Amino acid sequence: MFAGEIAEELDVSPQLVGTRGKRLAEQELITRRSVKNKRQLEVTDRAKDIYFSEPDASSLQVDEESAEW
Repeated sequence: MFAGEIAEELDVSPQLVGTRGKRLAEQELITRRSVKNKRQLEVTDRAKDIYFSEPDASSLQVDEESAEW
């Protein structure tokens, strides 16, 4: 998506989206590129793995006593 589109959806300024986008790009969570003098942002595979993948329930450690309500 373009920064302006994201800003419109979130009701914030495009400059704020640009600033946050720069930080996310530094953490390799999004890629930023210029298309016709507009900044386009895209979620990376790394971000998808971190934020959008299904958690592995088998790796959760739950105390059986505390799990009972």
